[in-house]
Amino acid sequence: MTSPKETEPLKIGPEPIGFTVSAKKFWIMSIFTCFLYTRYWAYKQFRHLPIGRLNKFTAILCALFLPVSFFSLMDGLEKNALEQGIALKFDKKVIAAVSFLILCVITRFMELLVFSMAVSALGTSLLFRVQRKINATTAQVRPDIQPDSKFSALDITGIVLTATLLALLAIIPRLPSH
Repeated sequence: MTSPKETEPLKIGPEPIGFTVSAKKFWIMSIFTCFLYTRYWAYKQFRHLPIGRLNKFTAILCALFLPVSFFSLMDGLEKNALEQGIALKFDKKVIAAVSFLILCVITRFMELLVFSMAVSALGTSLLFRVQRKINATTAQVRPDIQPDSKFSALDITGIVLTATLLALLAIIPRLPSH
């Protein structure tokens, strides 16, 4: 016969309110994948929200349309934290969401890659503010959970594929046409 303590799942503490990743990995992956990593990051964040847990497709859509779902992400993270009894507040959510949207729109109309990357980096800095808050909140309530800082085979593959694609894009316009 088992005792009630043996059948109850062990609960260490509240789960992280979002996907935790180190600052170094966040920026390296963002820059070396030409900011495609931010979509994966957003997908992982949405998967931590109740809506994302219910439906992977919804999380994918929200990540793909991050410029219009960024406010919802911050709002959802706040609600997720509140459900766990954690006080979390993103300051100036509307301003951050509108700024991110504007930066994404500007990036789409940039003709020079250098300027486009600079504007993308500004937008990513807004996402990074959210990531820092997630990491800090998680460290307070669950010091045993460390942000993901290791580069997996998938991370390296993403970087190599992006570099290959950029190299091809740089070479193709210079090929002689017949």
